[in-house]
Amino acid sequence: MYFGWRAALLTWAFTAIAAYGAEPVLLASSSSGWIDAYRLDTLEPVARLRVKPMLEGVAADAAGERMFLRFPHPQAPEVCCALAALDERSLRLLIIQWPAMGTTLAGNRVFTQRADSGIEVLDARTLVHLRSMQAPGVYELAPSPDGRWLFGTMLAPMAGLDVFDLARGMMVRHMGVEGAQWLRGVWTGSQFALLAPGVEGALRLWMLGEDAERLGQPRILAAAGAKCADAEYDIATAGSRLAVYSGVSECSGYWLTDPASNAAPTRLAAGLHLSRLIGSSDGKWLYGVEMPDPPAREPRLVKLDAASGEVRTSRTLTPDSWQLTLGGIPAEWLGRMDLAAFP
Repeated sequence: MYFGWRAALLTWAFTAIAAYGAEPVLLASSSSGWIDAYRLDTLEPVARLRVKPMLEGVAADAAGERMFLRFPHPQAPEVCCALAALDERSLRLLIIQWPAMGTTLAGNRVFTQRADSGIEVLDARTLVHLRSMQAPGVYELAPSPDGRWLFGTMLAPMAGLDVFDLARGMMVRHMGVEGAQWLRGVWTGSQFALLAPGVEGALRLWMLGEDAERLGQPRILAAAGAKCADAEYDIATAGSRLAVYSGVSECSGYWLTDPASNAAPTRLAAGLHLSRLIGSSDGKWLYGVEMPDPPAREPRLVKLDAASGEVRTSRTLTPDSWQLTLGGIPAEWLGRMDLAAFP
């Protein structure tokens, strides 16, 4: 399952983090219930927190004050998922919504859904419910960098992109995407990159402004071989460029493309089978989870030079399902590998 946020939306303003006295880190969360914090420059582990098993993902604010987690509700473990808020100072864990679908954290607001009945907006600090917005589907949500818009990609009842005006608290536009079995979207600056299949042997990429009312003509990105034509892809930002990747072993590495150029994408890190990929706030680095092929080897956390695909440093991970995000942790966490959350 996906936690409902794309990587570029969690590239925090680290100058603001410093002002709060928090440490900017890479957070790797495992389905077995661990959250590991790593230095961004060396990938040195600096803290470890035990939470709940069957952890679906983590979103952390920039100030090192709150994390938001999804995991099965203690009273209904067969149903996923409950949304919980973790106070990073006290380590108290509080369930604030159930059920909860995808959840996205942006600035001081949390966006989540119970089902296809709408989008709930919460205050990330006080946990107060701010408003509900009517919505026809279940989305992967992507707030714009200026906080004005909320873009949501959905597959049912029909594949498309819905645009919500956060000032007015309502959906204002719908753009259908024909022939899409999956959709991925991410903000890069003031433009929204929308990636979809639908062309034989290739992918479609649209670059949309905040006020876009229709998709227009896409840019066509050729897949690398017949086995990759039907693969499902994901997308991450690398500054002004985009990194397109797939977890399928035959489609290893990533394709680096410049949306402002008509040049063909460059395939990089072709020997790495990346199941997760997120970009640094300055666009110079990509952080990823490399899944072994063959699976006898342990997975790795890797830091890549985004422009060359070169692995600059790596750390071995335990065999598990891993997700990545960027965020802040309190300074008092540093050096602690025995932290544990409690209700």
